[in-house]
Amino acid sequence: MQRRDTGMKNKGIFCLVILLTLLSANALFAIESRRDHFLKPQIGAWFGPATPIGVTAESLDANLGGGIFFRYNLPWRYFKVGIDTSYQFFEQEEGVNKMHLVPIYGNLLF
Repeated sequence: MQRRDTGMKNKGIFCLVILLTLLSANALFAIESRRDHFLKPQIGAWFGPATPIGVTAESLDANLGGGIFFRYNLPWRYFKVGIDTSYQFFEQEEGVNKMHLVPIYGNLLF
């Protein structure tokens, strides 16, 4: 009986070593692809919660919003400039009836 248990234990250790080796190799390849991905211009969109802050948070409730962004590389490696915009709509029964918010802002990424 003990011999069979030892064999099963060795198979388990072998499978664990193989799994860890595969995961490590995958992580190394992912690092390269992340570097390459960062050096390309990016365009994208987002959709999610938009929460008012400051004084407006007292009058308005959180709601859903969405936006788009564009980022482009500078001549210096690992630096990007970007422009983002979004649309947020808030409706409240008391005080402010409605508020449409369309912020446009720029950013510098490292």
